[in-house]
Amino acid sequence: MVHSVYAPSPTTPNKTLPGHAGSPETVSDVMDKPAQVARFSLSSLAVLHSSSFAQGFSNGERQAAARALLKHEAHVDGTHYHTRKPGGLHPSHIAFNSYTSSNERSITQEDFLNAALQDLFDAITMQDRLDGGISILMHCAGSEASETLSPEHFTVDLYITPQEHRETPERIGGDLLALVQAFSEEFVIPHLQRYAERCRIEGIIPPRHYPASQVNPSRPPFLPGPLVATGAHIQCSARPTKQFECDFEVSNKSLSAAVQMGQALAKASPSKSKSDIRQRRNADAFLLNATHTATIPKPPGTKNMTKSTGAAASFQAGTPLISICLHSDAVLDWFGLDDHILPKLHQLIGSVHSSRWEAVLQSPKWNLTYEQASNLSRALNSDVHSN
Repeated sequence: MVHSVYAPSPTTPNKTLPGHAGSPETVSDVMDKPAQVARFSLSSLAVLHSSSFAQGFSNGERQAAARALLKHEAHVDGTHYHTRKPGGLHPSHIAFNSYTSSNERSITQEDFLNAALQDLFDAITMQDRLDGGISILMHCAGSEASETLSPEHFTVDLYITPQEHRETPERIGGDLLALVQAFSEEFVIPHLQRYAERCRIEGIIPPRHYPASQVNPSRPPFLPGPLVATGAHIQCSARPTKQFECDFEVSNKSLSAAVQMGQALAKASPSKSKSDIRQRRNADAFLLNATHTATIPKPPGTKNMTKSTGAAASFQAGTPLISICLHSDAVLDWFGLDDHILPKLHQLIGSVHSSRWEAVLQSPKWNLTYEQASNLSRALNSDVHSN
């Protein structure tokens, strides 16, 4: 169901700040509006900023308190899917970007958005401190999107619990760069294209934003430093998709599981020479043949018997070795694991829940290291979902 909610027209800006002379709206009016009315706007901020409750506080403290009141319980207000027009934008977005004022003391949309974003980083930092948790935050603001939009064209705001990042910067940094790349390619680009269409429906020109320093898969540090030396707010851009794949081919050995996987996949890339990776083929190509068997001379009156030799000795003659998919092949080659593990892997994915694969692979029966088990379980999961 599409809910129509009133908001000021983008072409008819307000001339007077609510709460000032000429406007009947008060702070009580702003806070008592029903949930379906867009109240997160600069006009509402002006009312709260100039109200009696804010007397005695600095300008920055007044604005922070006003922002906190305006966004209070927004995540449970039931208006997530409200739009002013079918297929359009949220009424808060329309109201916020429609407001203009000639008052030089009035905060601008850009300043307000920057302050609100800093509130977000303050809140998640304090939450980690209070409950001792760990958090990852990735955010990309709405902006114009062309048909050729690429991951390096926009900025991602990133947070990771600072203490955790400092403890293992190479491992966590590598994993984070892979998350930023995936977030940009799989989430941000489709969203920005939908956002551009919603702006077109509403008759709004989307803002233009610019990229930041790109992540670096080749070597640490994988991420740019925080915007402020004492802060936890990182701004970065992802790599162009094709370049990101190539970067792993020249990257150094890393503690990051994500980087290790990328390096293994790069090594398995079709663009590489076939000699760089063992090419596992379809079942008919793996049927044991004369090159893998030795014929035992038959006594008179008996049939020929064959004895398997070499690596094929552990397999039943005639049993095909069927590769699972590219990801697991790449990991097997990266760690130098033999083909005899393939039948066991088939049995594993068919008899054990995927959430327990890593634990089983580390058991004495398999005798794999943590690094091998972790990467192989992830590869198997990717293969199963891609087939």
